Amino acid sequence: MAIKGKARCAALLGVCALMAACSGDEATEPALSPAAFKQAMLAEVQQLTADFNAGDVAKLGRHYASDQVLMVDGGANLDAAGARARRSQQTQYDIQLANSDIVVYAPASQDMATVRSTCVVTVLDKTTRQPVAPPQPNNCLLGYRRQADGTMKVNWGLTVPIVPHTVK
Repeated sequence: MAIKGKARCAALLGVCALMAACSGDEATEPALSPAAFKQAMLAEVQQLTADFNAGDVAKLGRHYASDQVLMVDGGANLDAAGARARRSQQTQYDIQLANSDIVVYAPASQDMATVRSTCVVTVLDKTTRQPVAPPQPNNCLLGYRRQADGTMKVNWGLTVPIVPHTVK
């Protein structure tokens, strides 16, 4: 049955009203300028690195979304619980992370960001303070996503060695 004349116009207006209602409020301007947002993300990565190096699993966990996935060279993908368990089990090592060449990519919406860096992982035996292996330089990517509370948290991470090596 075809809709004709005024009924078609009313139906079209109804569909338009429904679509407008479903789209939510008008888009709001991002809270920060693009440069300020990138600086805030750089500060976040630097704090994540400091919390990692402090070995505080609780502080480190605050940087990650509950549904995050980390893909680390030589290991299985880790969800949030797996990543926390792995870090807390590494009590015999002092694992230090150093980031350089940090670049932040972010859309104008500021609802996500990708952070690329060179990250060097150094693992020392806590007792002897001797390196367990040579420092490993990696290409690192972190994908941040804005959370319901407005914070930016790591949703995914990828670490790939710059120089191919054998993982023990």
